Amino acid sequence: MFTVTIINMKLLLKILFFCVLLRTGTFLECETCKSLGETCTGEMKTCPKGKDTCLTIYTESNRDGPEIQKVERGCGSSYHCTFPPVYFHLGYGKVYRSNWVCCKGEECGKVLVKLPPKATEYNGKQCPACFAWSEKCKAELMNCTGWDTSCFEMITASTANGTHVDQIMMGCTNKFVCATMEIERSDFWLNGDTIQKAKCRSLASRLVSLILPTFSGLFLLKIFL
Repeated sequence: MFTVTIINMKLLLKILFFCVLLRTGTFLECETCKSLGETCTGEMKTCPKGKDTCLTIYTESNRDGPEIQKVERGCGSSYHCTFPPVYFHLGYGKVYRSNWVCCKGEECGKVLVKLPPKATEYNGKQCPACFAWSEKCKAELMNCTGWDTSCFEMITASTANGTHVDQIMMGCTNKFVCATMEIERSDFWLNGDTIQKAKCRSLASRLVSLILPTFSGLFLLKIFL
């Protein structure tokens, strides 16, 4: 009787330990893939420690030519689920938009991520705007639209075919994206690009016009790396 009780207790402990592992996400598996378009398929992979949810990220961008759509699925952190959609307006009609959905396991394969509609109504604000594959670009004032009442500047780096590539983006975004930028320092936003520097500030249109020649000097608050 005593032996049976010990065996039952050991079995119970194993079951409890297994349940704890499930709750901590140790056995969480996510479909992992990346592709142009609105969806992709890939293998189910076990998530590493610290990754407790699956993410599907959808991005639309015409910052470097014709508009492209791309999707990426994989493991992520649940605190990313609270982030607002990313919207960067870079002038000359160039836009970078991204949004994501948190999900679990195989159900992520059915997820189609939607982007908020583009705002077209001018809101009276202006920001220096440009995009280039370098650390500097020649900015010109652009009219901001919708909820985009903040100016931003971001420099990122990536590696293509073993070559280091820098890029800079400047333009309009909204206060919700700026608020998130103050606490988020990872490469999560830009699909793997390393964020070297990012600055964000709300400015009135007249003030921006006056400080355009010294724009980079006035953005003193480093928010990312």
